[in-house]
Amino acid sequence: IANRPQSLTIFCAGEEADLKIELELKGLEAATKTVGAEKADTAMSRALARISGPLRSAALREIRAKYNLPRSERVKDAVKIYKGYRPAKLTIATRGKTPGLHHYAGKQTKTGVSVLVRRDRGRKKLRHAFLAPGAGGKGLGLWHREGAKVLPSKGRYAGTGIKRQPLTRLFGPDIVGMMKKFGVGKIREVLVLRWDKEFDRELKWLLK
Repeated sequence: IANRPQSLTIFCAGEEADLKIELELKGLEAATKTVGAEKADTAMSRALARISGPLRSAALREIRAKYNLPRSERVKDAVKIYKGYRPAKLTIATRGKTPGLHHYAGKQTKTGVSVLVRRDRGRKKLRHAFLAPGAGGKGLGLWHREGAKVLPSKGRYAGTGIKRQPLTRLFGPDIVGMMKKFGVGKIREVLVLRWDKEFDRELKWLLK
């Protein structure tokens, strides 16, 4: 009776940093004819609720396997699930701040800082970079100087006439990008494997 969802609708909403993945259910006419529209929708809603956790977990595992983010909460808290009923709908929304590059196992060396972003690509050395707190001593960051030299308006060199390159804080890949690159494919894979089984289970329960 069950027909698996044929596609995932992926779109950005609001800011560029927001990603929403909606499961688009198609081809369920057979189920509707068998149990009626209301029960078919109930079965879809219950099946989506059952599968939502495994879909999210699979995407998070795939991201953590690729990226060296030691604080799993940073990714975990950025991926939320929203369920809709009548019509049945499941939205997996991803949003969050881009992690600073120092979160990727940043290590200060004599010549700069080394980081490990992708687990399969080894450590990368950033010459002349350094680890230091941000403005007001809040939060560690990875910094380096780049661009044309200018006269500083703040700090120890302000008013001295000595030009310095602007100080720039470096960030790693954004979490939304991680989800687009690796999480979406894993969600589609798990959905194809499990949907028929979960939907059939709910239909049989309703037909008891």
